[in-house]
Amino acid sequence: MGQIRAAFLALFIFSAIGAILLESVSGHMQTRLQLLNVHDYEFQHSDFEPNVARPHLDYERCARLHNKIVEIGWRGYNPGKDPSLRSSQTWWERYGEDAKKLPLPISVIEFLKLAELPEDDLSFTFQLRGLSHPSELWNGLQELGYEATEIVLYSSANRESQGMGLIFNHELNLAVYSPTIFDHARNEALLYPLETALMMYLSMTNAGKIAAVPEGKQEDKPYSTPWAWQYYGEMDVKFAVDEFTNLIHAIINRISPEERSNSIKEFLDPNKRSPLIDTGTLHALNMPTSFLRLFLSRAPKPPFSFVAPGLTIPTRSALSRLFASMRVFDMYSDSTFNSLLPPTLLFPSNLTLTSPPNASLSGAFLFGDPQTTLDGVTSGLYIVSQSEHYEPFTNGAKLILPFPLGANGFAKKANWQPIGSQFVLSQNYTDLYQMGSNSFIENHSIMLHQVFQSWRLMVEQGVWDVDDNGVQGGMEGWRLADDEKQWWRFKMDDALW
Repeated sequence: MGQIRAAFLALFIFSAIGAILLESVSGHMQTRLQLLNVHDYEFQHSDFEPNVARPHLDYERCARLHNKIVEIGWRGYNPGKDPSLRSSQTWWERYGEDAKKLPLPISVIEFLKLAELPEDDLSFTFQLRGLSHPSELWNGLQELGYEATEIVLYSSANRESQGMGLIFNHELNLAVYSPTIFDHARNEALLYPLETALMMYLSMTNAGKIAAVPEGKQEDKPYSTPWAWQYYGEMDVKFAVDEFTNLIHAIINRISPEERSNSIKEFLDPNKRSPLIDTGTLHALNMPTSFLRLFLSRAPKPPFSFVAPGLTIPTRSALSRLFASMRVFDMYSDSTFNSLLPPTLLFPSNLTLTSPPNASLSGAFLFGDPQTTLDGVTSGLYIVSQSEHYEPFTNGAKLILPFPLGANGFAKKANWQPIGSQFVLSQNYTDLYQMGSNSFIENHSIMLHQVFQSWRLMVEQGVWDVDDNGVQGGMEGWRLADDEKQWWRFKMDDALW
C-alpha cells in the first residue's frame, strides 16, 4: 500500500468520527434497511464503518452474498428455466490447479472455493464482469506498487486494457471500486469490508437500479449481460416522494397547533392534498415521462413556501417561466438520444451567482458542458438532466449556492474530502451534498431522497428554525456547512451507491 493511501487511511482510523456517525446515521439507515433484507444479508451496523481494518475476511458470509447475486442474474436471464440446471461451479473448481502457485491469502482461497461463477458470457453485476481470471488478479497493481497487499478480486465489466475493478486489500480486509488503473492511482474513495460492497450490489437489484433480463429485453438501456441499467425506477420515485412528505411533516410538527395556518390544517387531511405540479400543467409544458415529471405529479404540495433555508417550492407560474426561458445547449438537443431536459431548477432561491473578480465559474458540473458558465445562474436545488445519455442517475440532485464554501476547511463531501478547490472555483459553489469518489460504482450526483433526508434531520434536530411559512433563515443558513461545530450535519452518508 502506497504511503499516500496509508496516510489517508490513518487519518480516518484515528480520527474521532464515531460520535458524529452515531448522531447522523439514523436517517440514512432507514433507506438502507428498506433495500437490504436484514435476515438474508446478515446486516450489521459495523459493515458501514469506513477505513477500519478488519481482523479477518468473513469468507463464508461473502460467498453467500456473492452466490445470491449470481443466482439473481441467472434467474433473470433464464425466466421459467429450472433452477436446478444452473451451474454451481466455483472459481476454485475451474482455476484451482493454476491458482495453487499464486501467493493468495488463505482466507481469499477459502472464499474462492465457495464463490460460484456466472455461466459463460454472464456478468456478475453491471459494473463487474466477475471474479478475476488468475492472470488478472494483479492487473495494474505492480505498476502502482500495491501487489503485495492488494488483488483485483473482481474485474471491471469495462474491458479496456487499463481496466481494474473491485480491489481487495487482504492486509486490511477492505475493498474499493477502481474501474481503471488511473482511478486507483488517485482513488480517494473510502474502503469497506468486501461484504459491504456485495450488499451494495444486492441492494441495487432490490431498488431496481439494475435488473437481470434476457437478451433483447433491455429496451435500449445500457446492457452488461444479463444486467440492464435503469436510470430511474418506481422505487426511486417512491423514496423521493416519501422523504419529501416526511420533510413536510417534520416542519409541521415543529409548529405548535395554535400557530398552524388553515392551509397547514387542511394539509393534514390526506384527501385534501394536491400535487406539487398538476398533471395539466406538466402536459402543457410538454414535459416527457421522466423521474422529474413523476416526482412533481406525485409529491404533495407543502402548505408553506420554504422547504430549506432560502429555497421555495416550485409553482406553476415559476415553472412555466423557467421552461420558457430555459437555455437548451446543443449537447441536450441531439435527437439520437431521446433528449429530455437540461438540469431543472426544482427549489429556487431569489439569488443568482456572480463570478468573482478576474475569475470565471465553469458550468461544467451543472450543465455538463465546459463552455457554459454559472455566472447569472439562479442558486437552488437542481434536478440533473433527464436525458439518459448524460446522467446515469436521473434522480440525481445538485445544490448550487450563491456563495463559495470551504474557506474554513470544515465542509466535507460524502467521502470526507474537503469541499471546494483552489483550482476549479466553481466547485466551491457546487460540492455541497456531493459524494466525491464512490466506493462501489462510478461517480454520480447525490440522489434526491438523500437530500430530503438530510433536510428532515436538520428540522427535527432544531438546526433550522421554522414558522408557518416553512424553514426560516434564508440562503445564509447554508454557511453552517463550513462551520466548525455544525459542518458534520451537512455531510452526506459515505456508504452510497
